[in-house]
Amino acid sequence: MAKQSKKALEEVKKCQGDFAYFCKYLKILDKSGNIVPFKPNYAQKDFYQTLEKNPWIYTLKARQLGMTTAIAAHLFWKVLFTPNFKCAVLAHTQQASKNIFEIYHRFHQYLPKFLKFKCDTSNVNELKFFHGGGLKVSSATSSHFRGSTFNAIHASELCFYNNLKETIASIFQTVADNSEIIIETTANGLNEGYRLWMEDNGFGKLFIPWYTDKTYVSAPLPNKGLDEFERKYKAKYNLTNKQMGWVRKTIDIRCGSDINIFHQEYPASAALAFITTGTKFFNCSFPEAIKLEEEGLIEYSPPVQYRSYAMGVDSASGSPTGDYSAAVVVDITDRRKMFVAATYYKREPLSEFASACLLLAKRYDALACIESNSIGMSVIDRFQMDNYVHLYRRTQFDKIGNQWVEKLGFNTSPQTRPMMLARLQEHINKKWLSPVCQRIKYEINSFVYNQNGKPEAASGQHDDLVFATALALMSIDQADSYTMEVEQKSKPHTLAGILEWEANTGKLYKDNQSFFDDEPLFKNPMSTAQQLDKKLGIV
Repeated sequence: MAKQSKKALEEVKKCQGDFAYFCKYLKILDKSGNIVPFKPNYAQKDFYQTLEKNPWIYTLKARQLGMTTAIAAHLFWKVLFTPNFKCAVLAHTQQASKNIFEIYHRFHQYLPKFLKFKCDTSNVNELKFFHGGGLKVSSATSSHFRGSTFNAIHASELCFYNNLKETIASIFQTVADNSEIIIETTANGLNEGYRLWMEDNGFGKLFIPWYTDKTYVSAPLPNKGLDEFERKYKAKYNLTNKQMGWVRKTIDIRCGSDINIFHQEYPASAALAFITTGTKFFNCSFPEAIKLEEEGLIEYSPPVQYRSYAMGVDSASGSPTGDYSAAVVVDITDRRKMFVAATYYKREPLSEFASACLLLAKRYDALACIESNSIGMSVIDRFQMDNYVHLYRRTQFDKIGNQWVEKLGFNTSPQTRPMMLARLQEHINKKWLSPVCQRIKYEINSFVYNQNGKPEAASGQHDDLVFATALALMSIDQADSYTMEVEQKSKPHTLAGILEWEANTGKLYKDNQSFFDDEPLFKNPMSTAQQLDKKLGIV
């Protein structure tokens, strides 16, 4: 390092011991493209305060809050003034790594001469100073970090890494003792990044919502001008009228009037951040749904006489660490207002699961659609042994016998899987089916398209109840004859019975005669109650 004046050396020491003071020498590119001094905003100051308490920090954020710049400023200060301090910066793409390195290059470029220490290495992704301190910036998929030990790691946009679980396991092994690990990311659905956020794993957790940015304001909206969503949103997050003006403007202009897109880009809570992001299969989200570890049967609506039910059964091996076996009972009486009546969800031996499903099917007298692939046949056999008749059937051509034969259960294959999921997607998106169950809602939130475009549970999540629900819906193709049988099984023989039949089914009872005389009671499409009122002269 060139000989410095006494005043310059004093300034160097002051910068070395006081990061906040050093920041005045850093230059950044603002949103308008101008080179300006770095002045930490509220969100960035919040990050620095959290980092002081815990060198391992997981920062979840809304977009464009300047967190990457804040972290870069801190780490640049570390490598500039700390001999042999080595830092690795990982980005989710190669282009992102170039953008991040530009931040560091700009810091160094605009330093005053007395702070611009000699570099032994300075290239497109690495800075190394004469005292051994330095940093590397690259994508998470590169091999630049192998065989090295780092004092600090910045994992930028971690939730968007390919092979996220493997990357976390490998890169975190490169840190030295007493190191800093800084994760900074926007959410990307309920993947491994979500699991890392939820676990008690030593990381300090910091969520930074959009409204911490004081520039996100616009012409104020008066309280009388707020719609129902805006009133609730303002009250929940204690927002000002100017912030609500920005909310409306952003939803209308930047988000195409889609509130879900607004929640995705500018989340106000961690739950919204994770649940409304990612390549979701369903276009709806259930922020209120939390992961329930509760196993077994949960009944939401007891069986009601004359109503029709379908049950989907998705079997698993029963392994303590494998998938869950799942059964879902759906009330299908009204095909545009169906709802989940009960769910069964458990890791248990297949024989016990089959017996539990049989009892559930009997309780609701449900049309059971059981997946017939491999182990599912054991469940079908259990139903047959009990002579349970309401079973989903399919026809299949027997090449040997040269004839069509009837098979029990639904065969999930590469051909039928997309059809089954498409039906479920339509019913959920159009609200023809109300999921009701917290366990199903949570699985819907985490059901995404994978890298190959295949819908499945996000990494570390389950989709057993999703498929059981989809199986229940597949049975409605055969439900008309089943429904007629259910409705006619115990035909009412009293006026009170007819009234109950109509109330429970939502249909008109058309094939009975008056209990009072020989005049037909059902000459016109009025309900029994309406016709009875008319006969009795009740207006």
